[in-house]
Amino acid sequence: MAGGFVRSIGMGGVGAAGMYLAQCGIYLAAAYPLYRLGMLGAGDVKLLVMTEGFFSWRDGWSYFLYMLAAAGCLAAVRLLADRSGAERLKYLISYIRDVARSGRWKLYLENGESAWLSGKYIHMAVPMLAGFLIYVGRRRLGG
Repeated sequence: MAGGFVRSIGMGGVGAAGMYLAQCGIYLAAAYPLYRLGMLGAGDVKLLVMTEGFFSWRDGWSYFLYMLAAAGCLAAVRLLADRSGAERLKYLISYIRDVARSGRWKLYLENGESAWLSGKYIHMAVPMLAGFLIYVGRRRLGG
């Protein structure tokens, strides 16, 4: 983030650096609840915030959508490979019902189960890289 801040100053002055920090703050505010619910790791949140700060608002959202699409594809492949789609869908529905019934948010995984140890976690660095490559490829090809 320090590199992005310095880069912003060099490219556009103090105003650009302020915009960089504002973007980082907005993306942090958007991603933090997913971290608190156990749906993203802390490193994933930091990487997302840092990378998004290097884009303009419009380009950042394009990159974000490409990253989400890549994450969805990776998750679908994983569910098909593990043959756990029905099980995960049942758990998601159960989770939503529990939250709606209790009126309180809770960690997404069962009984506070560690996402890292359960093997149910997708490292978001891979979809972030894929989203970036798709973004750059489309820009280079004029898409």
